[in-house]
Amino acid sequence: MQQVILETGWLKSEHLMSKNNLFGFRTKQYLSFKDWESSVEHYKAWQFKRLREDDRDYYKVLERIRYGAPGYVAHLKKINWSQDCDSSLVSSDEHGSDSASNTIMAEAFNPGDAEKKVESADQ
Repeated sequence: MQQVILETGWLKSEHLMSKNNLFGFRTKQYLSFKDWESSVEHYKAWQFKRLREDDRDYYKVLERIRYGAPGYVAHLKKINWSQDCDSSLVSSDEHGSDSASNTIMAEAFNPGDAEKKVESADQ
């Protein structure tokens, strides 16, 4: 989730969000996905190609493969977010308050409960 936050600016990047590209994947241009779930599936496949059986610290994996610009991992570590869906949605004004962004964040934390979480946050 820290990578999604960093790459999309708390899900506010119109350029990446219009492409459903949560992780900033690109070749010569940013990739486009049919929906945000496809972006997550692409990232999962990308990870499986690079992860080793003995990997225990994902930050170290990113450093090992030289992911992102210099200092990328340090920037990730500075991102403060909560896995508690209710509190992340309540504080959404600070990080983007549109319903689609809230649904993405809610599903990332509790798949299947997203609609319930978004509805309760809106009340």
